[in-house]
Amino acid sequence: MGDVGSTLLGFTVAVLAIYHQNNMSLSIPVWLILTSVFWFDATITLIRRIISKEKLSQAHRKHAYQRIVQAGFSHQKTTLWAFVLNIVGFGLAWMANTYKTYNIIFLILDVVMLYFVLRWIDKKRAFEYMARG
Repeated sequence: MGDVGSTLLGFTVAVLAIYHQNNMSLSIPVWLILTSVFWFDATITLIRRIISKEKLSQAHRKHAYQRIVQAGFSHQKTTLWAFVLNIVGFGLAWMANTYKTYNIIFLILDVVMLYFVLRWIDKKRAFEYMARG
């Protein structure tokens, strides 16, 4: 999709989230859960690249889904596991929307789940920090 397509899609989802928040149909935490597989990986990858002082405009293959394929998983299996994570996230989003008082707790549960998935991926294929200098 590239950076431009991803930016447009992210902007569109953000506008929809704000619209639904204002109309009391879906809260921002629900939207964050629904899109968490994408923003969590992008955010962690960006933070890691900043810490290792990498040039952010340079192409890389350091996202979790890329590293799990590099570790030997097929694209089909990787996509299936991403689908499963999204289904679990959908369940958490449904719970967050149903039990609105606890929606932040469901968001935290989602992020914790993704954190442990990332830790598992790190064991399969470590994030390679590139020291510049």
